[in-house]
Amino acid sequence: MVEGFSRKWGAGRTRMRSLESSGLDAPSYVYTAEFCVDEGSTVSYSLNNGNPLPGDVDGLRAVAYWYTPSFNIGDSAGDIDLDLRGNGNQLLRSSDSEFDNKERVYYKDIGGHAVTLKLHGIEAPSYSHPECGTDSMKVYLAVLAEDLDRDDGNGPSWNSSSCVGVETW
Repeated sequence: MVEGFSRKWGAGRTRMRSLESSGLDAPSYVYTAEFCVDEGSTVSYSLNNGNPLPGDVDGLRAVAYWYTPSFNIGDSAGDIDLDLRGNGNQLLRSSDSEFDNKERVYYKDIGGHAVTLKLHGIEAPSYSHPECGTDSMKVYLAVLAEDLDRDDGNGPSWNSSSCVGVETW
């Protein structure tokens, strides 16, 4: 098993998954969101309504990504940093690549933590985003947190149609 981030596997090996109760091991949480993140600002996103995740939640994967049309002609992709924070605003993981249009974090044994993800707008590209305006970027966030034991009785089987999603964290 890969711990943390690997250049070969990313934050985890690819597994066929269905992002519903028959494909995830309970307790599980799937979140998607989108935000306008202004240069110089921070946007916070709390999971589970700010309550601690159940103790059985073993792993959490989160990715923030954005598209910059002018990146293809040599402009900056922009720079957003992603922090994973736990109880008492404790920094658990941080992703701060300045040369990519995505940030990702993984944390094992996240159960018991009240989890908040923070998006920090470091630099916005030089164009004006149609929804967010100047010095701002539209950032998409996807989060998967679940029990990793894979011991639920209602899990997917090989002849089940529930194996339709691909987890590529």
